[in-house]
Amino acid sequence: MAVPNCFTEVRIPDTSPLIRYIGSWKVYYSSSSDSVWEAGMMGTGDSVHATNQVDDLAYFEYPGISSVMEGQVLGGDGVRYTLNGVQKQVDISRSTGNVSTWSAASGQQDVGVHTAMIEVTKSDPSFLTGVKSVSSVVGIIAETTDPNLLSCHETTFVDALQSSQPQVLPKGPWRPLNEFGGVGGQRVISYSSIVADSTASIQLFPPRGSNFISLNGTVGFAYGTYSVTVDPPLPSIFARERNGFNAGAQWAAPGQLLYYTPLNPQEQYTITVTGDTDPTKFLGLHSWMYCDYALAKNGGGGGGSGSGGGKSNVGAIAGGVVGGILGAALIALVFFLFLRKRKARSPPEEELFTVDETIDATTTPYDPPITPLAPLSPLARTEPPAPRSEEMRESVVSGSTLVPQLLSKRESSTTSVPRNISLVEHQDAGAVEPAAVEHLPPSYNPEWLATRSSTSPSDAGPSKPTAMSSPPPLPDSKSPTGT
Repeated sequence: MAVPNCFTEVRIPDTSPLIRYIGSWKVYYSSSSDSVWEAGMMGTGDSVHATNQVDDLAYFEYPGISSVMEGQVLGGDGVRYTLNGVQKQVDISRSTGNVSTWSAASGQQDVGVHTAMIEVTKSDPSFLTGVKSVSSVVGIIAETTDPNLLSCHETTFVDALQSSQPQVLPKGPWRPLNEFGGVGGQRVISYSSIVADSTASIQLFPPRGSNFISLNGTVGFAYGTYSVTVDPPLPSIFARERNGFNAGAQWAAPGQLLYYTPLNPQEQYTITVTGDTDPTKFLGLHSWMYCDYALAKNGGGGGGSGSGGGKSNVGAIAGGVVGGILGAALIALVFFLFLRKRKARSPPEEELFTVDETIDATTTPYDPPITPLAPLSPLARTEPPAPRSEEMRESVVSGSTLVPQLLSKRESSTTSVPRNISLVEHQDAGAVEPAAVEHLPPSYNPEWLATRSSTSPSDAGPSKPTAMSSPPPLPDSKSPTGT
């Protein structure tokens, strides 16, 4: 395993179960509007854990290289600080009145698990020692030494359960909550969590390559103990001696840091969180977060959290698209040069035929050549046409170049397909004699039959009319007399 090379600070408030209090410690809130305590009420204002009993102690076990414990002291300086069993100096700064602030710093240590402890050494009813917060510098394994470039992902357990995320596996009677508070007249706040009031557990599966994990949840009067196990076991420089914690507190506090640890990015871990065996105690979980060993390639700073357990790497996507386009262009260029070189080596192909684009017709190699038509004169003819002679009738039209060219004999072509064409000619026999015309009245009248029958043969013409069942046809344009 690589050595931790990226160091970041983790701040833990005094209400976090990661700080263990042994003795008669109580939590106090300053600047709070709540004067009467009721079970289940939220603590409001600035909190501090304090005691006036000798030998009471508070200690903090952490993986990292350094830590700082801070608090307040009233009426004296009876505070002793030890790191890994070795007593260290406590810096006390006098403030106005009897209240002073104290700070105990470990200094830089080797990478590993350390224990910092504060112990009360003076027994005096007027003396009060308080713990405000603890900060720790933790070392993790990453591609960078800048913690701001880390890519971290945070997901609430309500979202994970509702979307059935494969990285979260609940076991037990978990139920989701979206609100918190409302006890003792306090306001209700929006806060999502999952709770279970009997033995329940949840398994987390951070992806391979994760180098850090943290867990947030709820503490309060109705909450009990919980434990965190990591499989496979953590490296010795990250492994705490004790992995059981107590979420019970006099005042309820949402969003507390319940657990954190660096991970070996080469391992695939399973983190199991198990609640109290007491069926009257709750375990409340809000969210969990893991960070990546690899850097975020989008150029932005990491350290933030993303919903849904993941982020889209915009830089990688853009690089892939640009690379794909350049690759396709290179392939197309090579293919074009190959075709051009191949065409240059090949002999030119002979054209089978030539198409005359000036003729508005479809031409095939099997058609004989067509003589272009002479254009018609755009001028109108003003002189009357000359009388036609017999010779002119045979040639159809005289004085026009159109028809003689159409009737001109085509030259034989060796490429054309021979056609059997018969030319039918005829001679003009003169005008057709008109047939005898019989004039009829506009409409047929039966009385005409009697009149016609009484007419003499010399008046009736060469043929005798006979009675008909239908009227005779009237002359039309198709009859010989219509020409």
